[in-house]
Amino acid sequence: MIVGAALFLCSGYMVLVPGHLKKVYEDGMMHPQHGSADEAYAARNWAQVEAFQNDHPILWELAPLFPPYGWHNQPVWFTLLFVKVNWRFLVYLVLLCGSAGMAISGYELQKLVDQLNHEDRLEKMRIKRRGGVAAPVASGVDTHIEIRNEIEVKASETGKWYSLNGAIVGGSVATILGTVVLKWLGVIS
Repeated sequence: MIVGAALFLCSGYMVLVPGHLKKVYEDGMMHPQHGSADEAYAARNWAQVEAFQNDHPILWELAPLFPPYGWHNQPVWFTLLFVKVNWRFLVYLVLLCGSAGMAISGYELQKLVDQLNHEDRLEKMRIKRRGGVAAPVASGVDTHIEIRNEIEVKASETGKWYSLNGAIVGGSVATILGTVVLKWLGVIS
């Protein structure tokens, strides 16, 4: 749950702050005289753009372009050209969704574990009150074992979603870090 929340915040930061600055920088390099509203934003934040480029080259390299190129043109979405230009943004989008799912399913799993612990404490208190003797089972009443099994089944199903989200997040992180390793090795420029 904590890891998913931390990755969600980190990926959101990477998209919104350095990602937007990188997009403004790329736009400025491709069209220096375009006169858009982003030009005023770039002028105000040019020191921050240079700081990211010079002081944090790894963050600058990992940052996706946000908003991605072609985002306002729906027929271009998810074509090969769109994916080639905006692949980092798509990886961060998957990471953002996967880490949010990981945090939510981790929270649900924690609630079920807490419910199991609560049921165990209640059962111990009941047994202690009866002098260490288990209560007779009445028909139509859920026993402690049945309640525990039901909670464990829910926890198992939630755990499967947690594992799936963990795999998605792990793959996204591996893709992002693979870029850094290839950059360090000089395979990509």
